[in-house]
Amino acid sequence: MEKLDESKFEQRLQLLALRIPRELASAVTRLLRSGCLLDMPRVKPVVEDPESDKSRLVVLSEKIQNPGHVAHLNIPDDLLIYKDVIAKVIYDKNYPRIQTVANKVGAISNEFRVPKFEILAGKNDMVTEVKQYGATFKLDYGLVYWNSRLEHEHIRLVSLFKKGDVICDMFSGIGPFSVPAGQKGCIVYANDLNPDSVRYLKINAKINKVEDYIFTHNMDARVFMQTLMIVPDPEAKSQFAAANCSSEETVSANENSMPNDVQEICQESLDDSSVVNTAKRRQETSNEGQHLNPIDNRLEAWQF
Repeated sequence: MEKLDESKFEQRLQLLALRIPRELASAVTRLLRSGCLLDMPRVKPVVEDPESDKSRLVVLSEKIQNPGHVAHLNIPDDLLIYKDVIAKVIYDKNYPRIQTVANKVGAISNEFRVPKFEILAGKNDMVTEVKQYGATFKLDYGLVYWNSRLEHEHIRLVSLFKKGDVICDMFSGIGPFSVPAGQKGCIVYANDLNPDSVRYLKINAKINKVEDYIFTHNMDARVFMQTLMIVPDPEAKSQFAAANCSSEETVSANENSMPNDVQEICQESLDDSSVVNTAKRRQETSNEGQHLNPIDNRLEAWQF
């Protein structure tokens, strides 16, 4: 009878780890849990240090979620004394894929929600490219807002869009909703208060060859909504919209992410009788084989 050779089932890995004080283990885990910690079945990312019972080893992941070549950290105050060590480990382990390690400094207080960064390792270059669901996005991480962890939410909402839908993206940023919506054949009215976001949105629309589907605006969201709800000249028709017009009405709104005053303006605009009449006119015209300007479709889907 053959004996089971348990050594055949062993797997040895060469991984990098941070040696930290035991009392900081929970704080470091919170800091690094979004893609930086080792994620492997039956393997703990934080283990005892064989050299000292006063410290722990935090095992780092083989992959770090990051925007392009930039690794973005949010190091809490009690760990700032270790910031250079943390940055060096991440940089050395992931170079050349990671070429810049940056840490967010202070709270976000500006109207564009753009954080300030301190470069901890690598080159001072925050212009990068990221890829999501088949789209390429170029951005300057120091000038615009971007959060890679919202990818699943982007995918979930975009999956609700259909070809021919008219999308109102009130807070478009660099286009995580607008660009893939354009790729699906939607007409998109995209707006952002940050002029740098609008500039990169135009760049990304061109990179992904959807510039004909996206109409960009740079204004306050409240003014943007009020502008869209104005009934346009019925003689100003778009041949491009005619090829993409949909006869279905779709509404998908994330109201929790809107300021209260913006929600009130949206509701007031939709309650206006001219909107209802325009929707009816659009349906009747569609049935006759004709099409209206895409703005006449009103807001088939809102994305914020």
